[in-house]
Amino acid sequence: MEFYFLIRHSFLHFSLLISLISFSYAYGTEFKIPRLGALRRKVGSEPETTSTTSSSVSNDFETLFYNQTLDHFNYRPESYTTFPQRYVVNSKYWGGSKTSSPILVYFGAEESLDFDLAGIGFLTDNAPRFKALLLYIEHRFYGKSIPFGSREVALRNASIRGYFTSAQAIADYAAIILHVKKAFSAKNSPVIVIGGSYGGMLAAWFRLKYPHVALGALASSAPILYFDEIAPQIGYYAIVTKDFKETSESCYETIRKSWDEIEKVASKSNGLSILSKKFKTCQKLKRTFDLKDYLDSIYSEAAQYDHPPEYPLNIVCGGIDGAPKGTDTLGRIFAGVVAYMGNKSCYDMDEYNHPTETYMGWRWQTCSEIVMPIGHGNNDTMFPPAPFNLNRFIKKCKSLFGVQPQPHWVTTYYGGHDLKLILHRFASNIIFSNGLRDPYSSGGVLENISDSVVAVYTVNGSHCLDILPERKSDPQWLVKQRKTEVQIIESWIAKYYTDLIATANKILIPAAAAVKFPGLEVTHSDGKTLKLPITFNGNEVDADKLAVPKASLVCLSFRASSQAMIDSWSKPFYEAHRESNKVQLYEVSFVDSWLLCLNPIKRLLLRTMRKSSHGEDTLQRQIVYSFGDHYYFRKELKILNLLTGYVFLLDKFGRVRWQGFGLATQEELSSLLSCTTLLLEEK
Repeated sequence: MEFYFLIRHSFLHFSLLISLISFSYAYGTEFKIPRLGALRRKVGSEPETTSTTSSSVSNDFETLFYNQTLDHFNYRPESYTTFPQRYVVNSKYWGGSKTSSPILVYFGAEESLDFDLAGIGFLTDNAPRFKALLLYIEHRFYGKSIPFGSREVALRNASIRGYFTSAQAIADYAAIILHVKKAFSAKNSPVIVIGGSYGGMLAAWFRLKYPHVALGALASSAPILYFDEIAPQIGYYAIVTKDFKETSESCYETIRKSWDEIEKVASKSNGLSILSKKFKTCQKLKRTFDLKDYLDSIYSEAAQYDHPPEYPLNIVCGGIDGAPKGTDTLGRIFAGVVAYMGNKSCYDMDEYNHPTETYMGWRWQTCSEIVMPIGHGNNDTMFPPAPFNLNRFIKKCKSLFGVQPQPHWVTTYYGGHDLKLILHRFASNIIFSNGLRDPYSSGGVLENISDSVVAVYTVNGSHCLDILPERKSDPQWLVKQRKTEVQIIESWIAKYYTDLIATANKILIPAAAAVKFPGLEVTHSDGKTLKLPITFNGNEVDADKLAVPKASLVCLSFRASSQAMIDSWSKPFYEAHRESNKVQLYEVSFVDSWLLCLNPIKRLLLRTMRKSSHGEDTLQRQIVYSFGDHYYFRKELKILNLLTGYVFLLDKFGRVRWQGFGLATQEELSSLLSCTTLLLEEK
């Protein structure tokens, strides 16, 4: 029986592969949707998983599995079936749950997660800055996250295939994010989701569907407008054409003329043999389409992933333009192939069409819901005519999978038509990043929608370039783009922490997000001056050589009427920490009258002012005064109401880690004292 099952399983798997291959053979580019994917893959094979098992990766990344629900949206018995979904955690730089440091989450897309750990650099490059916990989640039906353990079984079974959708995928992400937050006691840690290409679409859609789970999203090279005829069909290939023309006019002209030349040679009695020999094909060509599809894939990939410093477009055109003088058109085209693919004994025309994991999974996704009408007509690009025909596309998908594609579902479920208006009304905290040399940018969001739904693009950028690892050789425009994205995310997180503070949650502002308390010169009643805050700076303390406190409460009073407010904070604080030598308490009163700031009057005034306490307690209430104009000081701290008292809890580096104002409530006092304890525990 077991032998019979294995034979039957292998036969059905083989039948599916044959169907996919013959399907591609029969229908050609009319079915083909250029591959998405944040990373350029080594053609003809899946990513080398060994690339992520080096010590530099494996020591920091922990692979785990979550018992994921098969169907999040129904309540049939089979809906509760579970499967192991892979996710990877990197806590190397995390500030910990007590500081509510953020969680950066990468959404895996139409491929195994293996290569993303080393290939996606945005998270690891910025983890130290944010003190972030990193989380990578694999997309269902890819890599090691396949229901029933076998991709072949899953894709062969029509019932199981039905759970292979984007909506189920982002529901998976939500479940795992909440699971990880609970496991790490990170209830108050803000979550930023990040994705590239199809994963970028998922990140944007996730922010729209699960705003309570993710604070914001970075959607890199996400063509969310390439559905339902919102973006022009020729957009993708028009940009490929533009890229080649800008790289080299002669290269562009050679490619444009080559298609007719291929057909001209093929029309000869032994034309296909001539072409096979000229392009050193591994198998004799049976039709010109195979050669043209192969060249189409090379040109599209080179344009889409035209990353510095290699710049694949320059490599292809360098080969075409650099061919020896007198080389004919097709000879130049072949020289471009050799330059790009390397010098091989033969060239596999099916290099881009092998039934790999991504190929098979993406076929299903594009045949069900991710219907992107990409094509090109007559003389509108450098490619031969290949318009997108929806009716034929539907017919082909039904013949392969037995289902009818839903070309309008993405815009129905996530929105698409009038997207600017929809995002303006209902969305916030989304970055749509693009490079305008990326062909898929033709379906991207390229203008700001609101103050927090923004487009960040570069004229020279390519597909998902901004989320790849930083390099010393990166051009300045790329460095600037990444910096802008980081600053926007920082602003989201800063506002999030401000909101948490406003509700008096018991959290510290993470050090990475904390602002420095501006320097302030103060005077004791005996005339001695001091500069606040007392901080640790490198290897030395400030000029007064005072002991550096691990925590300081600085209370600010601009008018005498606010002294009662200050007392409501400082007295309980003093009572709680009176025996501590690691805490300091300052009550600062401001004198801004120019007359009272004159030295003779100032000295006289100080003699009559309140004085610091000098009792037996270790903690002393330091009563000090600041004279002069404090406009810029107040501006830095965003102090507007001078009738209110303000308190700031500082760490040993003088950063504001907690703040309050007005009369202290019991809840706010509890928050202040709890946060002080956390601050004293920090290393």
